[in-house]
Amino acid sequence: MEKLVRAPYVKTGFQGSTLYLGFGSIQQVIDDPQLQNAIMNSLQRWGTPHTRKEIQGMLEADHEPATSREAIHILTRGRYLLRACDYDRSQRYSRHHLYYTLSESPPLEAQARLGAATVALVGCGGIGNVVSSLLVAAGVGRLILLDDDMVEESNLTRQLMFTESDVGWAKTSALADRLSERNKAVSITAICDRATPATLEALGPPDLLILSAGAKGILPMVNDHCVRNDISFLHVCYVEDIAAWGPLVIPEHTGCWSCNRLVAEDDPGSPHLAAVAAQLASSYQPPSFGPINALASSMATVPAFLWVRPLAGHKASPKPTSPHQPTSHPETSSQTAFPIPPEGPGPSPLSYYCTPCPLLMIRSYRLVLVYMPHSA
Repeated sequence: MEKLVRAPYVKTGFQGSTLYLGFGSIQQVIDDPQLQNAIMNSLQRWGTPHTRKEIQGMLEADHEPATSREAIHILTRGRYLLRACDYDRSQRYSRHHLYYTLSESPPLEAQARLGAATVALVGCGGIGNVVSSLLVAAGVGRLILLDDDMVEESNLTRQLMFTESDVGWAKTSALADRLSERNKAVSITAICDRATPATLEALGPPDLLILSAGAKGILPMVNDHCVRNDISFLHVCYVEDIAAWGPLVIPEHTGCWSCNRLVAEDDPGSPHLAAVAAQLASSYQPPSFGPINALASSMATVPAFLWVRPLAGHKASPKPTSPHQPTSHPETSSQTAFPIPPEGPGPSPLSYYCTPCPLLMIRSYRLVLVYMPHSA
């Protein structure tokens, strides 16, 4: 039987006579005094590696057998313990390993899968800067950068990986240099070219393609390429002052941008209106604000991790394991949307997240959910 140890992120607290076991997503409330004592004693003993059987034997000297079993059941099922071999504080990715444990993914296996994964990033601007730095820092195996832009002085307000000395250089080259300084173990391929059907084909089949470019026509082009070549992809962007990311498109398992058109069409059906619209579009320059870029990038990287890490080289479950349910918080008059895992035995949060990902948009403190069902 494997030895377990208390996870370093486990904390406890009391409000009156109520025990709060863990915080965040693992928080449980314990009111029974006998169970509280058994849990606290178990956590104390699990400060060093022990098997379940060893801890139960220690507990039963001071607690009823049923109380001892319940305490151990709560701790072993609630992500409060990890395998003694899974955590090394001195290891480079140790803090991420604790997050993977919270996600019910064996951290060493998760890190190995991430290290074997290839991610293609189309667009190396404000969003691409953040997404790429997070992936490289986490230890993704290979990152392919595709963009034909040069660094401009106006980019420096939000494209945080660039410096003044990079102005005039290709974004892909400058970004690759900065990323290599962060993690030399990651293989980085920089391609200074425009995204076209030919350049997308030349990328090969990555485990995930992340689109963070907004050139006219690029979204349907990338969608068609990925669906045709069975490549999962995630779109990350901002809509003026709104951060947006998703859906995670998994060919043959989810809807896509061809199935569900959320983008306005160019042709209104009137030649006059079409001409006016084209004239307006010719001078269009969207605002780009660093915090909005960073928000979209950071939030989008979470489903990217959860997709690439457990399933590099594998396919997703063909059916969602649970619907995405928006939850309203009256006290803030804002709407948030979080995936609600099913109760009881069932798929872990990792397999849960590997389902059709909704389009999420944040403006100020309001989060809007747009779910894209699969169209036959």
